[in-house]
Amino acid sequence: MRLDTVESDVIHAIGHDEETNVLEIIFNTGQIYQYRNVPRTLYEEFLKSDSKGKYFQENIRGEFEFWQWDAAMAKFVRAEQKKNEQ
Repeated sequence: MRLDTVESDVIHAIGHDEETNVLEIIFNTGQIYQYRNVPRTLYEEFLKSDSKGKYFQENIRGEFEFWQWDAAMAKFVRAEQKKNEQ
């Protein structure tokens, strides 16, 4: 999944996996969340929104199942995914 860095007081980067419809958000605090079953169109609207924090609060938070990652686990999983792609 490619992550796009965004301008926001709350959010550092966001990305979306089209195959799984998972939206990943890295917050400026370093917390990483992945939200399930998020349509691509919602991700595209999120990217275009003037206020990422407001869009998140109004359209994503509380609307989708999610899980939280810590940075070490995310790094491990991404390294394993890269190995499998080779």
